[in-house]
Amino acid sequence: MYNEDQLYGLIDDKTNDDDTNQLTRLKEVLQQFLNKLNALDTTRYTKLLKTTISPSTSTDAQDFLFKFKKRQESDEEVKWGAWTNWSTCSVSCGKGRKIRWRHCRSNAPENYNRRKSIRETWGNKQAQIEVLFMLGSVTDSKVQRELEEENKKYQDIVQGAFIDNYRNLTYKHVMVLKYAIYHCPQAKYILKTDDDVFVNMPTMLNFLTLELSPHGAKNFLLCPKQEYSPVMRSNSKWVVSVSEYAEPYYPPYCLGIVIMYSPDVVFSLYQELQKSKYFWIDDVLVTGIARKKLNITISNVYPLVLSGDMTEKVTHDKNITDTLMFLYGPIDVMVTQIYSLYAVVKNGTSYKCILSLIK
Repeated sequence: MYNEDQLYGLIDDKTNDDDTNQLTRLKEVLQQFLNKLNALDTTRYTKLLKTTISPSTSTDAQDFLFKFKKRQESDEEVKWGAWTNWSTCSVSCGKGRKIRWRHCRSNAPENYNRRKSIRETWGNKQAQIEVLFMLGSVTDSKVQRELEEENKKYQDIVQGAFIDNYRNLTYKHVMVLKYAIYHCPQAKYILKTDDDVFVNMPTMLNFLTLELSPHGAKNFLLCPKQEYSPVMRSNSKWVVSVSEYAEPYYPPYCLGIVIMYSPDVVFSLYQELQKSKYFWIDDVLVTGIARKKLNITISNVYPLVLSGDMTEKVTHDKNITDTLMFLYGPIDVMVTQIYSLYAVVKNGTSYKCILSLIK
């Protein structure tokens, strides 16, 4: 089978130099064909996933490069998604709160400071935890060399064989699932998160070991749940055509900022995705469409996500910190806030049950 460059070469070879208009038209038709093939060819999708993280000589984690989805500190460097719908109120009568989100995604992988802040705070080395960073390929050789040097030092990066951009987020998401299956068979829980999220790790570990089980759980999918989300047909970075997805609303899905899976859910989703039509909005495909087919229930973690307006209070008022229960910091948290939140929670000794807050 010809690849894209070979097909262009065949057109160039068989077209006279004078037929520039015909050549241009042929290339346009070919590009349309390739775009449809990329979107619809399940075989190609599966094959690329299989080559994404297969080791060449070893199965050790340090032989790969891996990175969280990331954002730059400057708004000029990022691309903001549309606001989500407001969540349902956290209480039925008075003093509740509603939350909405928007994604901030950067295609540039030069986000060393964020990886560094995670290594030094909630993701620091512990006996019970292994943190890896996941990214796709980069086109800048200088950036690639820097990533390789970083990985030599920390040995915590895994890199996939696809360009790291928002249209390829599904490749990255499924790569996470495959890596967990093949290289983390001993894991009891798998947490996938963006790198602009703070994880309250002391509370998380207590929750998993004291309220769930240190031996793991089954059929467990915990995340901020998004419901009644309309399909964007115009005026959005996330425009989806009717041919890509025909329904006017997406099924309930997880906002991909932070998702926790039990290993059996990881395996079931990965199997289902091998049979699924490719869809480039990863949260919708993996935790919406595929999850719905498998009848997996989403446990909503919204009430345990710290709202933005509470962050400053938490870091400055110990009385609030002692009574407030949260698993995750605010979305798009700044690097300085990651360090501040970590300083607050790292020495925490008391634990309050939070399972009842998860819906």
